[in-house]
Amino acid sequence: MPNKVKAMNRTLRRSIFWIFVSIFAVSSPLLVLYTSGYRYNIASGQILRTGVISIATDPRSVSIFVNDELQKSKTPTVVKRLMPDTYSVRLEKDGYLSWSGEVKVFSGATSIMNTILLFLDSEPEMLFNKEAESFVPSPDGSLIAYTAIEEDWEEVWLYDLKSEEHKMIAQRLTSDIVTEIKWSTNSEFLSVYNYEIGLSIFAKSGTEINLDIEQTETVDSTFWHPSDGNTIFLASETGLEEINLSSKSSKIIKNTDENSISLDASILNFFDDGSFTELMQLIDGEPTLLALLPRSNYTIAERDGSYMLLTDDNERLILLDIHAEIPILLETKASIYDWTESKNLLVYSDGYEVNVYDPGPHTNQFITRQGDRIESLLWHSSATSILFQLETKIVAHEHYNAGDSRKNFTLVSGVDEIKTAWVASDGQMLYYYAFQNGSYGLYKLELIKPFISL
Repeated sequence: MPNKVKAMNRTLRRSIFWIFVSIFAVSSPLLVLYTSGYRYNIASGQILRTGVISIATDPRSVSIFVNDELQKSKTPTVVKRLMPDTYSVRLEKDGYLSWSGEVKVFSGATSIMNTILLFLDSEPEMLFNKEAESFVPSPDGSLIAYTAIEEDWEEVWLYDLKSEEHKMIAQRLTSDIVTEIKWSTNSEFLSVYNYEIGLSIFAKSGTEINLDIEQTETVDSTFWHPSDGNTIFLASETGLEEINLSSKSSKIIKNTDENSISLDASILNFFDDGSFTELMQLIDGEPTLLALLPRSNYTIAERDGSYMLLTDDNERLILLDIHAEIPILLETKASIYDWTESKNLLVYSDGYEVNVYDPGPHTNQFITRQGDRIESLLWHSSATSILFQLETKIVAHEHYNAGDSRKNFTLVSGVDEIKTAWVASDGQMLYYYAFQNGSYGLYKLELIKPFISL
């Protein structure tokens, strides 16, 4: 009897051993597959490798909903072990406009959503209620220069955004000629020029600078040096006159005319040869042909390093890289545009169709087509969103593919007429001048919290 029990126990142990071996043999590959991200798909009846979604936002710590299910982690994070499919994603944070969209997840791949910008859910605040003609913010964002008409007088004012104080710095009889207001690159000086009245320069404090320099009466335009905030140029038929505010000295630059433009170390000139418009660069008086352009009258609209934007009277827009072997990067028809220095991207439109051109890979990306006319385009400093100013509203539109479709957010609405708008250089504030509730006023809208960077 004991021998039979021993034999039975030995048999039982062997059976249990081989059962565990069999379970291990079956479960080990399944465990390896599971830890490698493989799952059984009931719908297809197949074992498929899962995918993940990588999500990063500005601001951080945003709640994530995938197919309406709240995830444990907040941004930035990776949502793992998702079967290949299309998922709805919603991003929410108190005080911000929510974001929602659809994202495709592929087997063994990462779907990246790392440029999501959430705008604050804020209300516009009126800065002042006054009729004005033009607004020019200083490059450092501390002051706004604007002109206003009072009876027969044109007034030039400075508005301090911090103290919210107005200061009138000039008063002149009105003229049929538009007054040009331009800030120096260092925000220290403001030039006020009218062809009939002449040039005046003011310090940012509002004090007029006594140049004690005889100005030519044939000045066609003025512009500041692109990097030296103490130097301004007067363009006339006799050439460029360079005025240095530090030394209060001036000089005429040789081989220049009213079409000449100063760069950091050279001069650009446009010459009409009868068939083309030649863009010439003068270095120490020696001319070099940069580009042959279609015959027209051009204005340099933007300068950023080697990149240059030209416009003409026929709504032609040309982007140049003056250091490239083939300098003309883009030639198109566009009535409105904006250039972002932070990412070197150009957004442009004929008023309805919007495109973004990237000179790096030389790609042109269609963004959207609007039913209502777009009055102006504004890059947000993050370069992730473009603001469309329409007649009665301002809409932020994503320019990247964060999901299957680009999202748009209405930032300003219910306005009778928006005359002009701009975004602060740090992206924190949107400013717009509009007719609302029976009067004109300048408004601000907080877009993001300060000190946020993407």
